Amino acid sequence: CHAAVQANRGDLDRALDHGRQALALDEPRDVLYLVALYRGLLGFIEVSAGHSQEALDWMAPLTAALQDAGYRDPCVFRFVPDQVEALIALGRVDEAEATLDPYERAAEQHARRSALALAARARGLLLAAGGQAEAALTELDRAIRIERELRRPFHQARALLALGLVARRAKHKR
Repeated sequence: CHAAVQANRGDLDRALDHGRQALALDEPRDVLYLVALYRGLLGFIEVSAGHSQEALDWMAPLTAALQDAGYRDPCVFRFVPDQVEALIALGRVDEAEATLDPYERAAEQHARRSALALAARARGLLLAAGGQAEAALTELDRAIRIERELRRPFHQARALLALGLVARRAKHKR
């Protein structure tokens, strides 16, 4: 919990330390859900710090392990949008697309609005990386609307930040 609070406050060094400590305590117990939670959080911290490869190192093994264990709900895979963001930052757009597609389908299939919002933010970033600024802005607007409805200010802020970056690159001054 300390790691998540510190990460959301921007204290990334302390968040990383606490996240590593939590992982070290629970990884030997082989509780996959907790290991995925901690690795996803550590990936988010690294994405937030601009360390895309390090983020992928934390998150890469998670999807296959969770699927093999029978997990299907997209809320268990909440790290995927951060993984997509890291892949985009590294220029691995095709891999980002292949990573995001099943997450989006699961979000729709399970009707998880929180996952739909995260998927829309990731899709917006992916569209922007592909030069489709207008479509990206539409997806990011969708993410912002859903996050506002869900009353998740932190995630809404992340979607607003992404919208601002895409709008600036597209030369939309307003």
